[in-house]
Amino acid sequence: MAPYELVEMAGAELFPPDLTPQIENEGGRWALQFLRTCYAEGLTPPALTDWHYDKVHDCFRDGHAAMVGDWPGYYADYCSASSSVRDRFALALYPAGPAGKSLVYGGSHTFALTPRGADSDDAQALLRFLIAPEQQLLEAQQGSVPVRRSVMETVQQSASPVEKQRWEMLAAAIQHVVIPPKFARYPLVEEILWRTVQAAMTGKLTIDEALHVMTMQISEIVAGEHGR
Repeated sequence: MAPYELVEMAGAELFPPDLTPQIENEGGRWALQFLRTCYAEGLTPPALTDWHYDKVHDCFRDGHAAMVGDWPGYYADYCSASSSVRDRFALALYPAGPAGKSLVYGGSHTFALTPRGADSDDAQALLRFLIAPEQQLLEAQQGSVPVRRSVMETVQQSASPVEKQRWEMLAAAIQHVVIPPKFARYPLVEEILWRTVQAAMTGKLTIDEALHVMTMQISEIVAGEHGR
């Protein structure tokens, strides 16, 4: 689980309308304490705090973890012939947090053209190719969620019972997805979140110290984004 969805599931807000984190409260403390407890009690690998997404994925795929929260696009890799968990895992939605909500974090990856690229015939052709039904169907067959509703309907109609259940679960998860705000300096926010949560998990910062650091530093980035 990412800190974003945990905070929101506990009733706090990482990105309210003004983008100033409202996490120095019980919801924020619960979310960060949950991650710290998992690390301190050995429920996660000791090296977890140095990992990024791919290493977390590899750990579960290689049979070294009991469960993982992962992106739909990794599904085909879990089912491949070389996967240690092939035919040995099942899927489920996250349980509800203290606020009674079950949420998932989504990056909302998109294709876009720059103003200059929009005038390029080649760039436009590439964009049309990537979002064409044939390409979206190929992506869906690998586990990703297609952006075209017609493709989603096609894969659901031809899916096996197990696959159909998976698509239904993904459709339910999409109804409760939290998506980070879009602004140019957002990668700096992700770096602060990763670095500060890591420090809290390992005990380098107390829970309250970490929440305050994230609040202040993210607020500064947002203020700089808007020229305040």
